[in-house]
Amino acid sequence: MTTAITTTAHTAIEPSTMDELRALAVAAATSKFYGTSSPEQALMLLMTGRDLGLSYAQSLRAFHVVQGRPVLSAAGMVAVCLRSGVCEHFRTVESTDTVATVEVKRRGDPARRVSFSIDDARRAGLAQRDTWKSYPSRMLLARAQAWAAREVFPDLLLGLYDEDEVAAPARPAPQPAPMRVVERVVEPVVEVEAVDYSAAIAAADTLEQLSELGAELRRAQLPAGEKARYRAAFLARREALEAALVAAGVNLDAEPA
Repeated sequence: MTTAITTTAHTAIEPSTMDELRALAVAAATSKFYGTSSPEQALMLLMTGRDLGLSYAQSLRAFHVVQGRPVLSAAGMVAVCLRSGVCEHFRTVESTDTVATVEVKRRGDPARRVSFSIDDARRAGLAQRDTWKSYPSRMLLARAQAWAAREVFPDLLLGLYDEDEVAAPARPAPQPAPMRVVERVVEPVVEVEAVDYSAAIAAADTLEQLSELGAELRRAQLPAGEKARYRAAFLARREALEAALVAAGVNLDAEPA
């Protein structure tokens, strides 16, 4: 007796008009799942990813916003190359805590190997970041993949960078401005200069720095409306940093080795 097995192909549901695409962008931004702070940002990421051959859902997962610019994860760059039809293979040759090497072959061209070492990371000011200390092999591999993808397939990835190349160098969270004493006729009065935390939140490039800044914000004596505005920026930045780590293959639930 022969049993017939029937399989059903699943077709992704995708917008067919600009109005539908804008509605998807609004839903993506409202969900706060993808680190976009506005429907306009989500719309641009959707269109950029679609131009690279990614689905709309893949575009939201592969892209995130760093320092106000869209960046594509290393995994996203590899996916774009493999889906293009001109990439014969994209292989990992070596991946350790000190060096990562990938081999890439474009159809019709010789295979090319690209490496990124921990010494390269030190020269670029990356090795002291928390994620690089905790997951050096994953971060080195991601950087080698991004570098190789852009070198061999510039026609596909023109103008796209990974997070490490866009983010500002690591720096400590800013401290409140020192108190300035203003002399008055009646008696001395101490005035404290206001601190704009927006720039500090945007500049935080690790979860540890962002956490320290959040503790400082909780202690700060700020008007309710202003504190709510900073909290919204804080949550958006944290989502972007976590999305970047997930895109790099970091398991946020795992304990660092």
